[in-house]
Amino acid sequence: MDANETKDLAKKALEFSSSNDLEPIISFYLEPELSKNLIKRLDPKLKDIFKKYEYSKDLFIREATKILGEEKLDYIYYVYYATPISEKTEIMIVKNNWIPPKALILKGKTRFTFMPYPTIEDMEKKIKTQNDDDIIVEFENGIVKSYDRKRNIFTDFRNVTEVLQSKKPVIVNLFSSLDSILSLTILSNNVYPFKNRIEIINNNGDFMFKILEGKATKEDVKNGETLTAESKAELYYDLKKNKIDKKTLLDGLIYKLPILY
Repeated sequence: MDANETKDLAKKALEFSSSNDLEPIISFYLEPELSKNLIKRLDPKLKDIFKKYEYSKDLFIREATKILGEEKLDYIYYVYYATPISEKTEIMIVKNNWIPPKALILKGKTRFTFMPYPTIEDMEKKIKTQNDDDIIVEFENGIVKSYDRKRNIFTDFRNVTEVLQSKKPVIVNLFSSLDSILSLTILSNNVYPFKNRIEIINNNGDFMFKILEGKATKEDVKNGETLTAESKAELYYDLKKNKIDKKTLLDGLIYKLPILY
């Protein structure tokens, strides 16, 4: 709310949270009290592992997720951005705690792009002027059902090919629009990862969201129960190493939003 670039977006997100009875959390990294309480609860399980692997964040996260109960899903990851373009799209959130959330597209069509855009109209203009890739992917039950790849220049060709030809579930960085992305992020933090189903309604570029399954209690959200094991491990390590600077994180968040495109 303090940043001019995101003040209106934050206001809309707060209104969305209130009207849908959600906890207005974008990331635990921006919630010092909630993070501190979560770390206290994780200490009995993770403090010994932290002492052993303090020198390596990657090793710590690998071992910590085993202890916390790592989510098991044989998937392939699209490393850029996916925007829903169907009138209705069903997704499952698999990782939240930052922007954009990671999701599995259960059903519907998306555009694969190199970067996120403020609106679908902006995205289509870039595609028409050949300033982004032209890839439409349809999903059914989390698997690629069909695709239309007319141009693949900016995104890594190998990654795109692996995703399109895979028979595994596909996880994407899910971006809707600038106006709605904070609302989607808050919603993502209010469902249980891997145990939810969300409907995205696209009304000529205006996005609306509805939780069909897996809405968490407010108490569970504040206690970090909607974070994945990996997210908990990342947060634990960064807090213990004093690597969290709120201003830097906020600046990074704003920088990732397509405000100036």
